Amino acid sequence: MKKTVLILFLLALAIQSSGQEIVFRATTNKDKLAVGDYLTLSFELNASGNSFSPPSLSENFRVLSGPNKSSQMSFVNGKVSSTLAYSYVISPLNQGNYTIGPASIRFENKTYKSQPLNIQVVAASEKKKDQQQKSKEDDLSDKLFIRVEVDKKAVYQGQQLIATYKLYNRTSLNGIEGQKLPEFNGFYTSDIEINTRTNRRQEAVGNQVFDVYTIKKTILIPQITGSLELKPIELSANVRMRQGKPINTLFGPQYNYVNKKITLKSNSIKITVKGLPAGAPASFNGAVGKFKLSSSVDKENLEVNDALNYVVSLSGSGNISLIDPDAPEFPSDFELYDPKTKSNISNKSGVMSGSRSWEYLAIPRHGGSYTIPPLEFTYFNPSSESYITLKSKGFTISVGGSGNLEGDASGASRILNKQEVRQMGQDIRYLKKGKPALREKGASFFGSNWHYFWLLFTPGALGLLFLIVKRNRKLYSNTREIRKRRASKIARNTLRKASVELKTGNEKAYYEALFKAINGYVADKLSLPIGALNHDNIELELRDKEVPEDLISRWKEVIKACEMARFAPQSSGQAEDLLEKSSALIVELENKLK
Repeated sequence: MKKTVLILFLLALAIQSSGQEIVFRATTNKDKLAVGDYLTLSFELNASGNSFSPPSLSENFRVLSGPNKSSQMSFVNGKVSSTLAYSYVISPLNQGNYTIGPASIRFENKTYKSQPLNIQVVAASEKKKDQQQKSKEDDLSDKLFIRVEVDKKAVYQGQQLIATYKLYNRTSLNGIEGQKLPEFNGFYTSDIEINTRTNRRQEAVGNQVFDVYTIKKTILIPQITGSLELKPIELSANVRMRQGKPINTLFGPQYNYVNKKITLKSNSIKITVKGLPAGAPASFNGAVGKFKLSSSVDKENLEVNDALNYVVSLSGSGNISLIDPDAPEFPSDFELYDPKTKSNISNKSGVMSGSRSWEYLAIPRHGGSYTIPPLEFTYFNPSSESYITLKSKGFTISVGGSGNLEGDASGASRILNKQEVRQMGQDIRYLKKGKPALREKGASFFGSNWHYFWLLFTPGALGLLFLIVKRNRKLYSNTREIRKRRASKIARNTLRKASVELKTGNEKAYYEALFKAINGYVADKLSLPIGALNHDNIELELRDKEVPEDLISRWKEVIKACEMARFAPQSSGQAEDLLEKSSALIVELENKLK
């Protein structure tokens, strides 16, 4: 029976072979290579032949491997096909243009020959030049890059400057992924909020026009002198670019496009920080910029033990958030408390400016007429390169009444100030005021009603506490399950916050909240650690959970839109549509990731 099946199979093969065109062809994996390189040469027959005769190779090539024979036979839909192949691995001996002659093979008493092949062998340096040319074609450094710019490269210690990181683009940019923020060692920093609606603009570099986006804008105030370096910012960009040669069609040449991930890194800049000039007045405490000083009191006539409010106000531009004027000098008969500070500082104009005030509470403890001297404040002005001293207004305070806690040598009574009371308290105990808690002599806690109450209450309370702790420990032991249960609720709360930010026009906070809601939900639902929160890991986990591809695509679309919104303004309609998509996406993912 087996012999019969074999004979029938071979008969079918013979019939099938006789009905198809026999082709014997030669191929290589490359037609241009360098001296010392190698290629694969193959001869293939779409039938089962014999008496294979290869071309002469030894004159111009060194045979590294071969002939390697392989055959394949298949039976599909009633059709039988077979393939016979011989392959060689060869390396050229010298530079030049060579022709590999035809090989021959016999099938059914007929000889078939392959076509000749032309091979170009170049010097190793020419191959390197070709590789450099290909690398140049893939190089986008002149079309997509980041620059950092500063408004000044030499400043005084404490003088502010602005660093702006810009993205220049002349490609099909699909999105920005991760960021490595720059380091500002030696600087006090204050980030300036970027308006996404007006962020995109055009700028000419050489003879090319680029779309320019501001990535980061920061006010820097150097705290030390010397040469300080602004470290680069790094980010990953997804760029759509052409690959390979075009295909000619009826509608013209068509290119194949691929998405390529490129790491971008800005330049670094060194800032020279000069020390402040010598000869600073005693009232100088590090203020650099341009300021105004004023002071006020809420009353100039008061009674002993009444409160006096003394306010010092400082306004201007510079390192105002880092300085405090000296405390005012009050007479020793005033008790002075630590000030209450108020600040109203902004950097929206690109300069740190605003006002600060210090409100002191002072209480006179003895009657009389007192003088509060003017307050001196000195700052350094970088424009004039000089120290400028300001003086506030002085005040004369009239205090009526007299103190009566301590008599002096003349018989007059005087209120002790806070420092004197503190010193006296180290030697003499204060008198205790109020009704003391007295108990009957010989009374004991043991055997009392309270004693028996605590004897009964304590074991019961400890038992209840043990049960509560045990229940909570069991409930919260599985953090993965807790994250899964809370994922949907947290995401909905975050989406509500995003909706509020959208209504108030705060687009940056809106897109950050939207991104946090979608990514945070997926991370909690999949129990992913913070270190594994990247797009590739999340996409793999979603596929492992058998989430449909259309949901994964919609998730990627929302994330991409949130990332792109940082660099390109979006219309209000697009933002609202993205919020609705995100809400619907979370609902559908909740059904799939139960």
